[in-house]
Amino acid sequence: MSSGSSARLGALLIFVPRWTSVGAFIITCTVGLSTYLCFAKDLFNPMFPLVMTLLAATLVWLAWTSKKS
Repeated sequence: MSSGSSARLGALLIFVPRWTSVGAFIITCTVGLSTYLCFAKDLFNPMFPLVMTLLAATLVWLAWTSKKS
């Protein structure tokens, strides 16, 4: 599965209430890997992927904690 397919799957799962945290986790992993590759390869400024990774990780945390309540 390519990273584009993973991102699409994660984006679709975000809209399903029971699977929001799983979809956000998939997006976090996909964007996190691209952030790491930007740092490792020094391709371009990795600030945008880093911010997107942090936002997706925040969504994972928020969806997971609301599921527990």
